[in-house]
Amino acid sequence: MKRKCVLAAGIMLLLMAAEGCGNGQETADRAAQIPVETVSEEHEEGQNVDEENTASPDPVQDSSPKNEEEKAQETMIIGGKVREIMEDGFVISRVQYADDDMTMVVLPEEGSPEEELVTVRCTDSTAFEHWVIQGGGAGIDMNEATFADIQKGGGLETEGYFDGDNFVAEKVIIETYK
Repeated sequence: MKRKCVLAAGIMLLLMAAEGCGNGQETADRAAQIPVETVSEEHEEGQNVDEENTASPDPVQDSSPKNEEEKAQETMIIGGKVREIMEDGFVISRVQYADDDMTMVVLPEEGSPEEELVTVRCTDSTAFEHWVIQGGGAGIDMNEATFADIQKGGGLETEGYFDGDNFVAEKVIIETYK
């Protein structure tokens, strides 16, 4: 019986370390990872006028190059483990979620068929931060960083948008867990 209690306590500690301490900030950060399409006020007002004037939407308008470009440059956050560093970017093994509510994180092994590699490109305007995360998320020390601080095998998150198969980084957060 004592052995089962120790095993259960160990599993709970492991889950807490993997999940973080479960504070409200963590939940808000997780919600920020869900990509959301933003619509400008002008577009909303124009859409309302179109809906009042016609009973069905114009399918040609939805496939316009401008709308496709807006969808391609939708800001989102992706994370993963650095597999390769290049001159103007890096390749990450993207974190995957094992359930719909994004609470179970899966990082496939290097070379496995489930591994999703994403090439991340950095620009001159890309911002870099280094976060030292302590106690499974209980404390975070945020510092400025540079591209040179990225290390192969290290974890990071990046905010930006997909441009074809490449992800263009607007912000990179290098994560170190202690």
